[in-house]
Amino acid sequence: QLVQQELEGRPSRSDMAWIDGNAWPGAKTPGFYYDDHHLVAEGAASYSTWLDAELNRQFQRP
Repeated sequence: QLVQQELEGRPSRSDMAWIDGNAWPGAKTPGFYYDDHHLVAEGAASYSTWLDAELNRQFQRP
């Protein structure tokens, strides 16, 4: 079973970037995980691609 971790709100500093890993489309795909929080190769590749896009979006890198 995958366990979703909720944090108490977002950081109060407006200059901090915030990326919610639960927004990753594969976050609830059991086949992407070895156990409840370690990714297997396909899951890690998918997450890395998504995270790269999120970082580019937040920091508007080409």
